[in-house]
Amino acid sequence: MDGFGNKITVHAASNPLFTGKEPARLYDRAAGYGIVRLNKTKREIIIECWPRQANPELGDSEQYEGWPIEITQESNYGRKAIAYLPELIIDGLDNPVVIIINEETEEIIYSIRLKQNTFKPKVFDASINYIVKVGEPDRDVWQIKNGVKPGETTLSYHF
Repeated sequence: MDGFGNKITVHAASNPLFTGKEPARLYDRAAGYGIVRLNKTKREIIIECWPRQANPELGDSEQYEGWPIEITQESNYGRKAIAYLPELIIDGLDNPVVIIINEETEEIIYSIRLKQNTFKPKVFDASINYIVKVGEPDRDVWQIKNGVKPGETTLSYHF
């Protein structure tokens, strides 16, 4: 948990290492830097971790062991599914937004902007009904289906 109570994942921690280089306070603290690359087309985040003296542009250095780390849009929300709602088939929208809502509490479970026009939403409680809202928020165009349960085959949305 971070200082605000949010769950976080730590991908790197380093212990000091004695390099023999001077000044020791700089080189013996596992000094380095990170680069975050966002690939909007693939919806990926690539996180790099370089030693302080490395110059990635020259191509003569290697990142610290275990790097880079690639995170996809969907893997960034790592909750494990208990069940799946019907596959959504969406026509007439580019990059639609899907919002999954607990029908009883009206709590938004999650939302995602898709890069494709089909999607099988994961859910975390198979015993409740869901509201599945699909649309384009920039144009305020939505279609809503209530009473959606895991196990049904498909739901179609035509815009």
